[in-house]
Amino acid sequence: MLESRRKKFRVLLQYGLIVAVSVLAGAVAAEIVLSYRARPRAQLPFYNRIYPYVMFRPYESYVYETQETYAMSHHKSRAFVYTNEDGFRISSPAYKLPKEKPAGQLRIAFLGGSLVQIASTFETTLPGALKILLQRRYPGRDIEVINAGIQSSVSRQSIAQLVFTVVDYHPDVVILYD
Repeated sequence: MLESRRKKFRVLLQYGLIVAVSVLAGAVAAEIVLSYRARPRAQLPFYNRIYPYVMFRPYESYVYETQETYAMSHHKSRAFVYTNEDGFRISSPAYKLPKEKPAGQLRIAFLGGSLVQIASTFETTLPGALKILLQRRYPGRDIEVINAGIQSSVSRQSIAQLVFTVVDYHPDVVILYD
């Protein structure tokens, strides 16, 4: 009886090993085939650098423009990334975001990770879309939305970014999207 159980266990172990090796070989083969068939993806730069307190910080006064167009959701577009002297995403290299808030301006600071910071243009980021929406809703009102998102950041880094940099811009409203 004991011998027959050992024999069954050995057979079961052999079949289990054959199945495990087969699944592993199939996964490796699928990975190889799919990696050769995959279309190249747009390589947007990781343009952050290590920085005290916030872990990462975008480069200041950064300009990145692609020459190629890439499929971006429902259309093809070039990518344009610009930052100001504090690493905030801005709409163009010529755009000036003064630290002193003009009288009567509603200033909103938008903090968060890559979902806040990254898109093909400033207007297609969450803060850019919010600015467009608010300007359409309240025409003639001076509304500024600051994109202070940091790719790869987490909530505590966003709070540090708020304390060390964003407060200098005197926002009326702060949105943390993580």
